Amino acid sequence: MQSGQNFEKLFSQIINKLPQSDQINSYKIGILTSFLLVIPFCKINANGLDISLSGKSQLILINVTIISLIIATKLKIKDITIPSLIPLIMISLIYFSTSINSDLFAKSTERALITLIPSFLILILIQKIRNIDIFYVGIIKSLSYICAFSVLYAIIGIIYSNNYISTRSYEIIDIQIFGLKLEQIIANRAFYYGNDKFYIQRHAGILPNPNGLGLLCAIIFGFSYNKLLSRRMRNFIRIVSIAGLIISFSRMGILLFAVTTVYINIKSSNIRQIFTAFCFVIVISFSLAVSSFSATQSHQATFLPTILNHEVFSLGERSQLLAAAWNGFINNWLIGVGFGVGSDYLFPDASNIKAVHSVFMNSLVETGIFGTFLLTTIWISPIFISNRSKLRSDNQSNFSHITAGVLLGLFVAEAFDLSVTRFHYIHLIFVALLGIWLSLRQNANVSETEDAHSSQTP
Repeated sequence: MQSGQNFEKLFSQIINKLPQSDQINSYKIGILTSFLLVIPFCKINANGLDISLSGKSQLILINVTIISLIIATKLKIKDITIPSLIPLIMISLIYFSTSINSDLFAKSTERALITLIPSFLILILIQKIRNIDIFYVGIIKSLSYICAFSVLYAIIGIIYSNNYISTRSYEIIDIQIFGLKLEQIIANRAFYYGNDKFYIQRHAGILPNPNGLGLLCAIIFGFSYNKLLSRRMRNFIRIVSIAGLIISFSRMGILLFAVTTVYINIKSSNIRQIFTAFCFVIVISFSLAVSSFSATQSHQATFLPTILNHEVFSLGERSQLLAAAWNGFINNWLIGVGFGVGSDYLFPDASNIKAVHSVFMNSLVETGIFGTFLLTTIWISPIFISNRSKLRSDNQSNFSHITAGVLLGLFVAEAFDLSVTRFHYIHLIFVALLGIWLSLRQNANVSETEDAHSSQTP
């Protein structure tokens, strides 16, 4: 009799450890969502054919697929919680108010819609996820496999080129595999050794540019601290991440990697608060100082030493672009020139090839002080809130912690990049992170309310 009870108890424990249907669904949706955030932006050139989607095709595919996932989760209007959408609603009001005030009203409004519609859909989808923990794991694994394939593809290009470091600047690598001709477009990073100038190849794999690969690899490195991942998976992610950062040679990726890793490994919440505040002050001060200084100087400005004349230590053309942004902000400091049309305003004859490589300076030009203040508040608030409080579950506290770390890393890196406020895979990942963080906080608040009711004496 005792052995029968022991067997029944053991069987129950095994069943409880198996993934339940809602876990499986959450995991699958996480994988699909993650693929959807990145794959439409990838491209490969095979036999002279450029295999990629146009901007409109990307937008249609992403929106239609997310709507299909929302329908599959049987979401009802009453299930949508407005508090989780408030940050995006406020951003929308700013974007559209600047569009109304813009001389390029139609173009500004169109770009605002292109950026905001998929963002709202992502937040609504995440609200309906039953098991956010498992959904998060699906997101992480899917992004990791995309990075791994991209890194592998780039390594094949390096092997075929035999010129990873060269005195010549290469732009195209031809690869012949089983009669298939693949073409990789690469960038280069220049540096001097003695009197000789060398170039390091910068590879993007299947992603549009090396910076994107570097940023994505740095993001998944932060994700590798997720406690639900196996040791083997964590090691796999970290190897892929570091390889991707080396191959892409992305300064923004290295910044994101460094800040995220430092933040996640700080044990004291008080020190994390100080570190977050320090990063915030440095980023805003540096952006404003470089921009204003560049605008008043006739030469290229940089506050970093040009050791060995390395290009990596120079802002290059970006200092001139930041100077233009500063002048544009000074003339439109209150409400900006209109969301999405900063380049059109600053560089009317070259808006397709020039942009302000700084989310914050570009935001000041396009949405003025109010819009930039709101953007930074929405961005930084989750980090400070995560530092001040813990969630009920250790796993969810861990998820909230690593999400805050990645958000802080993005905050620093995007001071020199323009991905988060554009229709871009980094932007979509950023919105998904905000949605996951909001869902974790909302679930915690619901649990606390339920506990409070259950503890009351009937």
